[in-house]
Amino acid sequence: MHAISVLRCKLTGKKSSQMTWLREKGEWHTTEELSDALRKFVQEQGIKGDKAYLVLPRYDVTTRFLTLPSHDMNEIAGMVRFSAEEYVPYSMEEIILDQYVLNPLDSGESHVLAALAHHEVVDKPIALLQEAGLSVERVLLSTACLGATVGDCRSEGAFALVNLTSGGIEITVFDKGQPVFSRGIATAQDWESICRDPHAGNGIGVLDASGSEELASELRGSLAAYRRESADGLGADDIYVACAYANVGNLCATLSEQTGKSCR
Repeated sequence: MHAISVLRCKLTGKKSSQMTWLREKGEWHTTEELSDALRKFVQEQGIKGDKAYLVLPRYDVTTRFLTLPSHDMNEIAGMVRFSAEEYVPYSMEEIILDQYVLNPLDSGESHVLAALAHHEVVDKPIALLQEAGLSVERVLLSTACLGATVGDCRSEGAFALVNLTSGGIEITVFDKGQPVFSRGIATAQDWESICRDPHAGNGIGVLDASGSEELASELRGSLAAYRRESADGLGADDIYVACAYANVGNLCATLSEQTGKSCR
């Protein structure tokens, strides 16, 4: 299942407010079919004149959390670029690279989130939006967008924020309000159906696991990986689940049983 999703906002000064959430599901098997559907969607919704911000899903982007010995943005960018070839099997000419300083440390070091994507991952959706009559102002990473929601997640220690989208799963662990671990998984699950019935769906493996079982498996694997990487080795016990187009209450109750953790 695929979908075209738009969060439409109004900007007043420097403050934005949500106007409406638009979404259309469909099966588009070729670029031409998707282009036609997107053009029709833009026309029918009357958003052709809007400024557009493209959000890239985490499962299409490689990210790394780095601690680098500088506060200088130019130096940091150079260090990230120098080490980028370790992360992706492409030449520097084939990738788009960006970084964000999460936390400058008193030691003179900086905690940095580096993001790397193949040119096609960025260029293709931009071209589709332009063909539909939308002008792309900026390209955002879904991980950075999720960071804006952490104030609603009440936890004394590290916690995991799980975002369910039409094309995949994003699992990000936050500690002291900062993202410290991120993983994206592509999946064909219809989360809208699974939120209604957590035992529905066609999951991974030879046992044909349900959607909730697939998600629980990915959660256990991600949290185990974070625990191995974390400085204190304590991991994260609280899990928050988000889906922009479905009520996740039933799914959270099932995940709590399957993972033994607090899922909200």
